[in-house]
Amino acid sequence: MDYRLILVIFVCVFAIFPIVFFLVSKNEKHIKVVYFILTILYSLVVCVGVFANIQLNKLITIEFFDNINNLNKTFNFNLFPNTFQDFIINILMFVPLGFLLMPIFKKHAFVKTLLIGIGFTIMIEILQLVLPISRNPQLSDIILNSLSCLIGIACFIILKLVSSKLKSKNKKTI
Repeated sequence: MDYRLILVIFVCVFAIFPIVFFLVSKNEKHIKVVYFILTILYSLVVCVGVFANIQLNKLITIEFFDNINNLNKTFNFNLFPNTFQDFIINILMFVPLGFLLMPIFKKHAFVKTLLIGIGFTIMIEILQLVLPISRNPQLSDIILNSLSCLIGIACFIILKLVSSKLKSKNKKTI
């Protein structure tokens, strides 16, 4: 199984806990602390998944830098990913980031979250260009990861609207 597919599965599972926590928690301070910690952990998982060469044989091995000599890398300006699997991975990878960052900010949460998501994906692509790893930076990754962050923001907004409607219904029935 490809390590990137495992990363996507992990990211999807990683997003379930914050959604459940958001729905059951009543204390806004607790939500912010938990989401901040989860955002840091999520960012670490993404960085390991993006920059490490993970092999899943009988023993899991992780190498952060490839032993590639004379690696000539170029920035790929193609607007479309190479494979459908790359498309799915890039669409799903930043959804939790958009979802996790939204409750942290009070003012201009949408803009701040989107800018951080875009900045994070640009940073990853620049590091792929300069670090000795076998991955090439792509414009399609920046576009799809930014769209993914936007999807996470939209999921948070929709969940917040549904949650507030459910809470107002519960108050009316009590």
